[in-house]
Amino acid sequence: MIRESLPGDIIYLKDRLRKEEVEEIWASHNSTPEQALLGSYLISIRCFTALLNDRPIAMFGIAPETLLGEKACVWFLGTELLDKIKKSFVVLSRKFISLMLNDYPYLYNFVDFRYKKSLQWLKSCGAEISDPKPFGPEGLPFCKVVLVRSN
Repeated sequence: MIRESLPGDIIYLKDRLRKEEVEEIWASHNSTPEQALLGSYLISIRCFTALLNDRPIAMFGIAPETLLGEKACVWFLGTELLDKIKKSFVVLSRKFISLMLNDYPYLYNFVDFRYKKSLQWLKSCGAEISDPKPFGPEGLPFCKVVLVRSN
């Protein structure tokens, strides 16, 4: 199930994110999981929480560059429990990406090159993935990921 996010979801998820998510958050912004979840929640115009057995397993959202623009940063932070719902996770991901692309035809973010599972998932969702380039405070390799609405 997916619903609109609540502030309590941040508290629940902050200590449960995948190890790779925590490493990516630190490499990209030198932030803690709680800072990343809260910051993303606050800047997003839409923010959702995925649930398994009524417990949060992921949060995701969309943060536009400008309210009237066509570009938005899309983000997703999840737990290991996503592996229990692999097939439905990909199906739901594609559905929500399509919905977000209706509002913003150009979605993007930067993904830690070391986080292969995330890059594979994004590729299966139709993302274009650039070659890695230095990013973040430590200049580690990150790939720009782009999803574009097809006309």
